[in-house]
Amino acid sequence: MSSRDAGRNPRQVFGAMVRFYRERAGLSRSELARQICKSESLVQAIELGQRAATPQVTDDLDIPASVGAHEGLAGAFAVADFDGAPSVGYQEGSPGGHPVEEAKEVGALGLTWDTLRVDTLPRAASLELLEEAAKSWSSAA
Repeated sequence: MSSRDAGRNPRQVFGAMVRFYRERAGLSRSELARQICKSESLVQAIELGQRAATPQVTDDLDIPASVGAHEGLAGAFAVADFDGAPSVGYQEGSPGGHPVEEAKEVGALGLTWDTLRVDTLPRAASLELLEEAAKSWSSAA
């Protein structure tokens, strides 16, 4: 980052980091928004430092760059579990989303979710990473 980052508030620094890693991953704002199930306008507002990211959004973004390409890049998905009834899923794709009802496919979505949760950084580690980056940007000024 450049010296222009000195003096930014934490929301702006976080937004700049989101944009940096999004671009580094080769994702557009709309692709990132789709992956974290948020609107493109929210991603833009966070990147510009106009809006703070909620804890849920930061959790969704906490897959470290060292993971690289991962199963979650295939698109947004959800799994719903019910008492006394089989689980069902929903998966986004091209040209649109579709329900997932076959037990084997729902199980694969659950495994993808579990894998992503293991690869994410804990909240304290994410905050530490952000603080280290902010310090290095300030000292580079």
